[in-house]
Amino acid sequence: MSSPTIHPTRLPVAELAPSETIPPLRHGERLTRAEFERRYHAMPHINKAELLDGVVYMPSPVSRPHGTPHFNLISWMGYFAFSTPGVEEATMVLFGWT
Repeated sequence: MSSPTIHPTRLPVAELAPSETIPPLRHGERLTRAEFERRYHAMPHINKAELLDGVVYMPSPVSRPHGTPHFNLISWMGYFAFSTPGVEEATMVLFGWT
Protein backbone atom coordinates (compact mmCIF):
# COMPACT_ATOMS: atom_id res chain seq x y z
CA MET A 1 0.00 0.00 0.00
CA SER A 2 1.53 3.34 -1.00
CA SER A 3 1.31 6.50 1.02
CA PRO A 4 -1.12 9.21 -0.14
CA THR A 5 0.19 11.99 -2.34
CA ILE A 6 -0.10 15.48 -0.90
CA HIS A 7 -0.88 18.28 -3.33
CA PRO A 8 -0.18 21.74 -1.92
CA THR A 9 -2.65 24.43 -2.90
CA ARG A 10 -0.07 27.22 -2.78
CA LEU A 11 3.63 27.17 -3.53
CA PRO A 12 5.93 29.61 -1.75
CA VAL A 13 6.75 32.75 -3.72
CA ALA A 14 10.43 33.14 -4.59
CA GLU A 15 12.31 35.93 -2.87
CA LEU A 16 11.85 39.21 -4.71
CA ALA A 17 14.17 42.14 -4.97
CA PRO A 18 12.97 44.99 -2.70
CA SER A 19 11.97 47.11 -5.71
CA GLU A 20 10.15 44.29 -7.55
CA THR A 21 6.43 43.89 -6.98
CA ILE A 22 4.13 41.36 -8.58
CA PRO A 23 1.04 42.94 -10.15
CA PRO A 24 -2.31 41.47 -9.07
CA LEU A 25 -4.39 39.15 -11.23
CA ARG A 26 -7.21 40.91 -13.02
CA HIS A 27 -10.22 39.34 -14.69
CA GLY A 28 -9.89 39.45 -18.48
CA GLU A 29 -6.12 39.91 -18.65
CA ARG A 30 -4.18 37.92 -21.24
CA LEU A 31 -1.22 36.16 -19.62
CA THR A 32 1.18 33.31 -20.22
CA ARG A 33 0.83 30.29 -17.96
CA ALA A 34 4.10 31.11 -16.19
CA GLU A 35 3.03 34.71 -15.46
CA PHE A 36 -0.44 33.57 -14.34
CA GLU A 37 1.06 31.08 -11.88
CA ARG A 38 3.56 33.65 -10.58
CA ARG A 39 0.78 36.15 -9.85
CA TYR A 40 -1.63 33.50 -8.51
CA HIS A 41 0.89 32.18 -5.99
CA ALA A 42 1.67 35.73 -4.87
CA MET A 43 -2.01 36.30 -3.96
CA PRO A 44 -2.95 33.76 -1.24
CA HIS A 45 -6.26 35.57 -0.55
CA ILE A 46 -7.57 34.64 -4.03
CA ASN A 47 -9.82 31.59 -3.70
CA LYS A 48 -10.29 30.86 -7.38
CA ALA A 49 -8.77 32.05 -10.62
CA GLU A 50 -8.48 30.21 -13.92
CA LEU A 51 -6.46 30.71 -17.07
CA LEU A 52 -8.40 29.55 -20.12
CA ASP A 53 -6.87 30.03 -23.56
CA GLY A 54 -4.57 32.69 -22.10
CA VAL A 55 -7.38 34.74 -20.50
CA VAL A 56 -7.73 35.15 -16.72
CA TYR A 57 -11.18 34.33 -15.30
CA MET A 58 -12.04 35.25 -11.72
CA PRO A 59 -15.52 35.03 -10.17
CA SER A 60 -17.00 38.01 -8.40
CA PRO A 61 -16.65 37.83 -4.63
CA VAL A 62 -19.77 36.69 -2.81
CA SER A 63 -21.13 39.17 -0.30
CA ARG A 64 -23.93 39.21 2.25
CA PRO A 65 -26.10 41.59 0.16
CA HIS A 66 -25.94 39.00 -2.63
CA GLY A 67 -26.07 35.87 -0.48
CA THR A 68 -29.30 36.59 1.40
CA PRO A 69 -31.55 37.16 -1.65
CA HIS A 70 -29.86 34.23 -3.41
CA PHE A 71 -30.65 31.94 -0.48
CA ASN A 72 -34.27 33.17 -0.38
CA LEU A 73 -34.72 32.63 -4.13
CA ILE A 74 -33.22 29.13 -4.09
CA SER A 75 -35.34 28.21 -1.03
CA TRP A 76 -38.50 29.44 -2.78
CA MET A 77 -37.63 27.52 -5.97
CA GLY A 78 -37.01 24.34 -3.97
CA TYR A 79 -40.32 24.70 -2.13
CA PHE A 80 -42.13 25.36 -5.41
CA ALA A 81 -40.58 22.31 -7.10
CA PHE A 82 -41.38 20.14 -4.08
CA SER A 83 -44.98 21.37 -3.85
CA THR A 84 -45.86 21.34 -7.57
CA PRO A 85 -46.49 17.94 -9.16
CA GLY A 86 -44.56 17.40 -12.39
CA VAL A 87 -41.84 19.97 -11.68
CA GLU A 88 -38.31 18.63 -11.57
CA GLU A 89 -34.91 19.79 -12.76
CA ALA A 90 -36.30 23.30 -13.06
CA THR A 91 -33.01 24.94 -14.00
CA MET A 92 -32.31 22.43 -16.75
CA VAL A 93 -35.78 22.90 -18.23
CA LEU A 94 -35.60 26.71 -18.04
CA PHE A 95 -32.35 26.79 -19.99
CA GLY A 96 -33.21 23.99 -22.40
CA TRP A 97 -30.53 21.61 -21.11
CA THR A 98 -32.74 18.51 -21.21
